[in-house]
Amino acid sequence: MYDSRLGAAFTIALPFVLGIAAVQTFGTRNLLVTKTLVPFITLENINTNNTVLYKSLNITLETYAPSTDFDCNQILPSFSLAQGLTECSYQSYPTKFEQSAIFCQVSMHCFVSGGVRGRNTIDIQFPAIMQKIKWSVITSSWESSDPSKSSVMHSSFGPSIAKNESSSPSLVGTKTKPTTVSFGVVRSRFEDRFDTNKEITEHGIQLSYLGVSKNEDKIGTADESHHVSFIFDVEESVFVKTHQQRVETLTRVATMFALLLSAISGMRFFKTYLELIIDTICLRCYPKNLPNDVRDRKDVLEERNLKHVVHNRTGHRGSIIQSVPNMKVVKNNKEIAEVEGNENAGDIELANIELATGDLKYKKLEMQIQQQSEELKVMRKQIEELLTRDIVI
Repeated sequence: MYDSRLGAAFTIALPFVLGIAAVQTFGTRNLLVTKTLVPFITLENINTNNTVLYKSLNITLETYAPSTDFDCNQILPSFSLAQGLTECSYQSYPTKFEQSAIFCQVSMHCFVSGGVRGRNTIDIQFPAIMQKIKWSVITSSWESSDPSKSSVMHSSFGPSIAKNESSSPSLVGTKTKPTTVSFGVVRSRFEDRFDTNKEITEHGIQLSYLGVSKNEDKIGTADESHHVSFIFDVEESVFVKTHQQRVETLTRVATMFALLLSAISGMRFFKTYLELIIDTICLRCYPKNLPNDVRDRKDVLEERNLKHVVHNRTGHRGSIIQSVPNMKVVKNNKEIAEVEGNENAGDIELANIELATGDLKYKKLEMQIQQQSEELKVMRKQIEELLTRDIVI
C-alpha cells in the first residue's frame, strides 16, 4: 500500500516543517528601533530638577608657554554663564621641560542637569603667551550606563600663520569678544522596552562640533591675557531612541502555526498529484497486476467496473453478476447515457441491477405458481378418475 507509505512519509516530514517554521519565525531578530526628534514638553517622566540627568561633560585643555616664569594656575575657567552645567570643577597639571618651557593641562568636569537649555558658555582666561591650544571634549554615553562607553571630540587651534613671521597675528580674545569654540548639543533619551519586565531608560547629550571663531590681532593684548569660550547651544527638541519588540510573542507563535497549516495544505496538494503520477505509472507499466488501492481509485474516479467495489454482507469482495445466472446488466455507462439521455450513468447502472434482481424474484415466483398449477391439475385428474369409478360400480 504505497498510499499509506506516502502519507507516513509526509507525516514524518511534519516535525521538520514545524522546525523550519519555528526558525523562520523566531530565528529573525525581533527588534524594532525607532529614532525621533520630539518636543521636550511632550516627554514624560523628565525630572528637570535632577542635576545629573544628562550625565557628565569633561573638557581637557593642553597648552604651553616657552618660559618657566608662568604658572598653570593662571589659566582660569569661569562657569558663571553655564546655567545648565552643575557641580563644575577644574584641576591644573603643570609639566616643566628643562627649565625652558612649561606645559599645562587643565581638566574641567561638569554634570549636565535636566533643566539645561539655551546657550551655556564656559569662559577660560589664558596668559597671552599661551597661544597654541589643544582641546578634547568627552561626554558620557547617552544609551548606556557603562562609564567606559563615551564620546570623544578633539582638535586644536592657534593664531593664523602669516607669510611674514614678523607680522603674525596673536589670539586677543576679550571677555566680551572672546575666541569661541562652538558645539551643538542635542539632549538624548534611550528607552529599552524590548524586555517588558525590565524596561531601561537612559539620558545623555550628543555633541556636534560647529567650528572655531578666532579673535586675533597683530598688536596683541593690553592686559597680557586672552579669552577663549566654549559655547554649547542646546537644541529645543529631544532625540529619542526606542528599542521594542517588533512582534509580540503570542503573535509570533500564531504566525508559526499559520505557516505550518499553509505547509500542510501544500503537502496535501503535492501528495494528491504525486498519487496521480504514481497511479499513471502503475496503469501504464503494470496494467495486469495493479495494486488494490490503484484499482479502487481508478474505478471510483472513472465510475466503471462497478462489480469490483460491490461487497456482500460478510465484507468480502463479490460479484452480483456471477451469483445471479441469466441476469442481463449493462456494463458500459456511456451506452446507458446515450440511450436514456441521462448524464448520471452510475445511478442508471445501479437501478438496472436492482430491476434485474426484482425480475429474477418474479420469475422464481411465477415458476412456483406454474408448478403448483401442474400439481393441482394432476390432483384434479386423479379426483375425476375416482369419481368415475364410483359411478360405474
